[in-house]
Amino acid sequence: MQLDSISSPTLVCAMDPVQFGEREKESIISIMKANDFDAIPLIDDRGAITKVVRRRFHDGDPAPEIFVIGPDEVGELLFDEDSTIMEVLTFVLSSEHHVALVGGRAHRDHCRIVTLSSLSNPSVRSYLDHKVADASNSRKTLDAHLGRQIFDQISSQASLASDPASEVSDKEFTSNAARILIGLQPLKNIGRGEADAKVLQGNSHATSEKVKEEPMASEIAIWPMWGVMEDRRNPEIQDNALRSISKANDFTNIAIFRDHGGATRPVEVNSIGKNGIIQKLKFKHQEENNNLRLIIRRLTEQLPKQSEPIVIVKGTEQGGHDGQWGIITIDELRNPSVLDYMMRKFAILEKDIKSYLISSGLKSSELRGEEKEVSRMSLGQLLSVPLKANIKLSRDLKQAIIDSRTTLVHEIYADSGNIDIASWHLSFEAEESLRKQMKSN
Repeated sequence: MQLDSISSPTLVCAMDPVQFGEREKESIISIMKANDFDAIPLIDDRGAITKVVRRRFHDGDPAPEIFVIGPDEVGELLFDEDSTIMEVLTFVLSSEHHVALVGGRAHRDHCRIVTLSSLSNPSVRSYLDHKVADASNSRKTLDAHLGRQIFDQISSQASLASDPASEVSDKEFTSNAARILIGLQPLKNIGRGEADAKVLQGNSHATSEKVKEEPMASEIAIWPMWGVMEDRRNPEIQDNALRSISKANDFTNIAIFRDHGGATRPVEVNSIGKNGIIQKLKFKHQEENNNLRLIIRRLTEQLPKQSEPIVIVKGTEQGGHDGQWGIITIDELRNPSVLDYMMRKFAILEKDIKSYLISSGLKSSELRGEEKEVSRMSLGQLLSVPLKANIKLSRDLKQAIIDSRTTLVHEIYADSGNIDIASWHLSFEAEESLRKQMKSN
């Protein structure tokens, strides 16, 4: 099993302010709180990780709310990709800072981060189970449930670490870590085994291969949406945090989160330009199980007042994003599951119109002075054929279908065109109108 199974799918960084004044510290805290980070790397203008900031875990940690791991210690956190999960697991549990970097070098583009919260990943449970199996293969007798027991203890420690540091006893925290490390010892003694060789299939959100069903917000959205905490009293701190996370990660749209009884909720979205200018954007809320058509409608409703419409999606436990917020912009509609669905939708509509016309007795029609069989017509040609007198479709709706399909086939799939969200929205209306009229006849 590879290290990327327990490390963060995306490494989110902040810019190193070099000098840590009170405003800079509060900006880093804003980013960490908003995204529920145990730790965050700080980078220079070239992307090199110069420092790592972690939060306090227990009352024995230094008094400030965050602790800065300096350049001289960053190298000690780095594990190359040939390291085992056991090595990283042991380090995170036993070290003073409870954080590790995994990758070829300490750089934003070449490593990922592992913290205590990462260790409650189900992949860790799977790995420990496999290590117990490795022990059996080596003729050592271990309790078959040992892996699950250790994982439960690790999850409990991660949960404890998420509590405010002032409420967590140093003695309890340290004792728990020692107990876990003792439990791991028999598995460490095995050395490398099959568990360390297994290839992870991927723990990041995978694009659905289903094209028969209409895509839902859960598979279209980018998860999670990153942000900073709202700070009405000190807007400079909020803006400083926005610019820091934007520049460090090349993020454009960033959420402003507000604390709602311990949970965060986006109240604003800010767009950060290359010049650092912050622009406030409006957005629409949607649920994770809302379909593509509703997402397109919500995006269209923001036009033309806002050229970059945004939908914020609330995650659910059922959808696998409990406590998270996702973001959908027009760019996310380039998701292969969306494009495949739209192509299939137009293909089925074309087939159904042909079947309707032929069953109505219209097997051919004149097009541009020539007689052409309905079965050989394109979708655009079919929409130009006079249907029955009681089948009507406005010119705008006809054109929306034609333009959407043409652009999709000849431009968007070639990654050379822009999605006209308004036309997509009208194409759904046009299809609905056509189907209702064909069904009633």
